[in-house]
Amino acid sequence: AFRYHYAGEESQLFLASIIAAVFHLINHATFKGALFMITGTIDHEVGTRDIKKLGGLMTIMPISCTFTIITALSMAGVPPFNGFLSKEMFLTAMFDSHQADIFGLSTLGYLLPIVAIVGSIFTFVYSFKYVHEIFFGDYKPEALPKKPHEAPLLMLLPTGILTFLVVLFGLFPNILSNSIIAPAVRAIAPFADAPDVHISHWHGITPALIGTLIVFIIGFILFKSVEKWFNIYSIQPEYLTFNYYYDRGIQLSSYISNKITQSYMTGFIRSYLM
Repeated sequence: AFRYHYAGEESQLFLASIIAAVFHLINHATFKGALFMITGTIDHEVGTRDIKKLGGLMTIMPISCTFTIITALSMAGVPPFNGFLSKEMFLTAMFDSHQADIFGLSTLGYLLPIVAIVGSIFTFVYSFKYVHEIFFGDYKPEALPKKPHEAPLLMLLPTGILTFLVVLFGLFPNILSNSIIAPAVRAIAPFADAPDVHISHWHGITPALIGTLIVFIIGFILFKSVEKWFNIYSIQPEYLTFNYYYDRGIQLSSYISNKITQSYMTGFIRSYLM
């Protein structure tokens, strides 16, 4: 939910997309940064971050559990946290993308909302699974290298600050509107007029809201039935995974980089002089 003043429909879409991107970048830094810190905290206090060995830590690490629930719900796009707001803006941009006559989006743009919703569904699932597998379920003390306990204050403080920002930016998002988001948008798109950014939770029954409800419903069903379908990954050929091609790409780039480096790092001063 945002307002902006700029002439031209495609320019408005472009500007709205930048606003959504900047806002989500800020939100992503808060909730994802907190979750990375929580993962490190658990590893430090329990001795492992292997999710198969964890479980039932809610009563042992209640503060960490609270921080995790808040930030994971934000990552899943659940209101009233900041992740919900930027996820709505993101979905709005995806639904409006077919109106932009650039790069063939006028036709391919109809596929973007589907891709966005599918991606959001699995974000919802792994966010809930992250919380459930660590803090709920069965406690397995025999599988843990250390006796778990709550983290000390100095470890909790940075995570607490980010968690506080998740709540603050969720309840009062316009703190960021003209202080950070608008200047950032002007820096990214200096040719555009100064945007008038206003963010709110309710903006009527829109395609983005319907998409969010679809994400919540299907995501919750998949989360509750995860044991029934998760084994599909065990029968999936390795070469049909993104990880496979990512690893191959890293290996290829490392090989090419090594060859280029060897071409001029010859050990001869004359080569360096040249």
